[in-house]
Amino acid sequence: MSKVKTERNYYPHAVIGMIIGCVIACGYTIKIALDNPVEMDTYYMEKYQKVDENINQILELQEKFNAKFDLSYSTEKFHVGQNQITLKLSDKNGKAIENAQVVMMLSRPETNKRKSHINPNFC
Repeated sequence: MSKVKTERNYYPHAVIGMIIGCVIACGYTIKIALDNPVEMDTYYMEKYQKVDENINQILELQEKFNAKFDLSYSTEKFHVGQNQITLKLSDKNGKAIENAQVVMMLSRPETNKRKSHINPNFC
């Protein structure tokens, strides 16, 4: 009797393994994305896309402001119902600017990282 040599093909196992690997990699990518959400950068009180488009103008205006004025302010934590912020605007000689028009943006965080600190009765 002659012995028949059988060859094994492993490519179907490799294809199935690659498909399973891709599904696992996609799931892991989604998990990482949900654990690390994109946060809005509101350093310049604008969305980062708008800041990116106009950064040169923003920096130029900031330099002009810093050349003429000094701004100091208190940076204490805010608590619901008992907030106070103190701003002092003066020229480079130290003379206080009276009746300055100030625009301030106070908003809640873009993420729920500190959700436990939010008072549920505050709306």
